[in-house]
Amino acid sequence: MVAGPVLVTALFGWAVAEPAFRKDAASSSGTGCRHRPETVAQIRKEPVLNEHPGAGSLGMDVDSVSCDTSPPGSSLGAVSHGAVSRRLTTTMTQAGVRAYYAGLAERSGWRPDPTTVGLYSATKPAGGGCPWWFVVTSEREGYGIQVSYQPLGVPADDCAWADGTPILLPDAN
Repeated sequence: MVAGPVLVTALFGWAVAEPAFRKDAASSSGTGCRHRPETVAQIRKEPVLNEHPGAGSLGMDVDSVSCDTSPPGSSLGAVSHGAVSRRLTTTMTQAGVRAYYAGLAERSGWRPDPTTVGLYSATKPAGGGCPWWFVVTSEREGYGIQVSYQPLGVPADDCAWADGTPILLPDAN
């Protein structure tokens, strides 16, 4: 009677811990995915990360990398990506924030994403490989502003947002 719950607990524990072991092994070998300093510097200059509605303020930018791409055919659909993100605090409505960033993105060369993720999403060619992906999301006490990019060490075709199929989990940062 005890073997069933113990086995289920052990399998669940392994399913949760195994990606961390894989990420640690990749980073210690020096061959895993990692952020692109030049790309991050370019993204940090983008108006969509630096301009905000007059009735708001932006928090500091955060550079993060997720290297946990799900295997092909997986139902989870997580995607390896680097991201530069900021938090927007404003009293504007969701419709107002969406309209502001849709206009700003269009004026600065972004193309609306037809599968809209969050309140608004758009892509911008990044010179080979994956395009950059801009997403505005509603959060508990404000909005998330994020530009994702393809990290170094990730296969060129590992770009789910270009297919309109990504599921991004919130960054822990």
